[in-house]
Amino acid sequence: MNSEYKYLKFFPKPFLEDLIYGRVLPIIGAGFSKNAIFPIGKSIPDWDQLGREFADSISGYNYNGAIDAISAYQHQFSRVRMIEKLTKLLLTREIRPGDAHKAFCRLPFQTVATTNFDFLLEQAYGLLQRYCRPVIEEEQLAIANGDSNEIALFKIHGDLHHPKRIVATEEDYDGFLNRYPMLSTYLANLFISKTIIFIGYSLDDPDLRQVFQMVKDRLGSLKRKAYTLRISSSGQDTARFNRRDVQVINIPLLPGKSYSTVFEEVFEELRHYWVTNFPAIATITEEDPLMEFSASRDGSINGRLVYFSLPRDLISIYKKYIFPIVEAAGFAPITSDDILGPNAQNNAAKVVALIERSSIVVVHIDNFNPSFELNMALSIRGTGKKIRVIVVSNIAFPDSLRSKQMDFILEDIDIFKNIDEFSGQFEQAFEVMSSEFKEDFKSESRRLLDKREYKAAIISAITQLESRLRNNIDIVLKIPIRIVPLTQLLKYAIEYNLLDQNDYMNIKNWMSVRNQLVHLDGKTTPSQAKLIVEGVHTILEKMEPN
Repeated sequence: MNSEYKYLKFFPKPFLEDLIYGRVLPIIGAGFSKNAIFPIGKSIPDWDQLGREFADSISGYNYNGAIDAISAYQHQFSRVRMIEKLTKLLLTREIRPGDAHKAFCRLPFQTVATTNFDFLLEQAYGLLQRYCRPVIEEEQLAIANGDSNEIALFKIHGDLHHPKRIVATEEDYDGFLNRYPMLSTYLANLFISKTIIFIGYSLDDPDLRQVFQMVKDRLGSLKRKAYTLRISSSGQDTARFNRRDVQVINIPLLPGKSYSTVFEEVFEELRHYWVTNFPAIATITEEDPLMEFSASRDGSINGRLVYFSLPRDLISIYKKYIFPIVEAAGFAPITSDDILGPNAQNNAAKVVALIERSSIVVVHIDNFNPSFELNMALSIRGTGKKIRVIVVSNIAFPDSLRSKQMDFILEDIDIFKNIDEFSGQFEQAFEVMSSEFKEDFKSESRRLLDKREYKAAIISAITQLESRLRNNIDIVLKIPIRIVPLTQLLKYAIEYNLLDQNDYMNIKNWMSVRNQLVHLDGKTTPSQAKLIVEGVHTILEKMEPN
């Protein structure tokens, strides 16, 4: 595990494995809402404080717990007044999602559950321009995952926009399983297939107990391992959770850190771990992208990946006419269809991994292709990563996106009628891109060597050599040689005296090392990596024009 991680060592390995395989279901409780941004001088009450606020409004009432107080208030003043008071006490109209909420929503979950009444998660996803579909009514279950990039947010206890669905009183809790049998069964199925992690719950929280009861009634002993994420949990609380078969992931509160900051940093590490390790469990069907993913760069050095976000009916056209242009410029084009993940339902993790590993993102927008990938690319670029964005639109480019900084915008293009013009525009764009990244690519293998990323250095050096051979042979033959394997390029190079026999044999040996690293997860040594990288650069210098 990356030694730069501060918090992941506190997470059990089985949990981290479930995370990258898309088998984790987070359930968010009321305690997490305390990480929101509040108006100055205001805060939201915890569960017990909430109950006492209701109790203080009931003349002659002796406090007997939050649920009893809320139930008594509703009985005396009506459900409408109870909902109004909840809305006021929870500051629903005034609070905004904090950095911890936004960091959580950057995790590429596609299913999230919460027992909270507020709208902080929906607002945080909206700020990140990720589409979030709240699932509240049983009738919504059939359409919860209509889009492979959307987040299905199960609001188990309803929210303040749906007063009839709120679960807050004794009657609400007692009748939940019978009143919402389809939702209970659906959630039980999630509990069977997913590893649950509770965030923002205490053992005295009735929401947590109600979820426990749902699991017990529906699954018995068949439930998977459950976890709770806690910061500085006491030994007593940890023991109490353990007695309920919930393993505590206990994160220390480091000096000078707030709870919100720790949550933010934890989620950022989990996200980095997830998207970095996702390719290792996926099957990459194209050779050049496989080379790039096998290099396992740390993100500080730009690779050659170009991610294409395309409507399905245009993938074959792009692969026939555009991908050869991209490859000739020294890049490795890839679509999400070129990666077969172990969990086909979690498309978001795959897309985020692809965008974060790419130097260029090409997004084709039409009426049927949402701009999730475009927003994600611009968001990642906003963090300082060097990433270029090309937008293609066969419709009028949306005004909402025109103000954002794109490197190239190709719009109002009918690909089917003007494929030559379309290809020409891409050729011009990638000539600019190739020139911009040329120096990065030229020194990349040596920089990787200096960073002790030996496997990546070897793969990068061989890729650079292949690109130079392809360009030089194009010049000699006066025709583009695009879809030709490296072994054939070497034969051309010998035939046209671009390489001598000694260099040819060395390259063949180095290719064998590279292939073992990529396809057989082979190992290398610092000395072997240095020999190959420097050997490749010596050959490249010989191939420079006089």
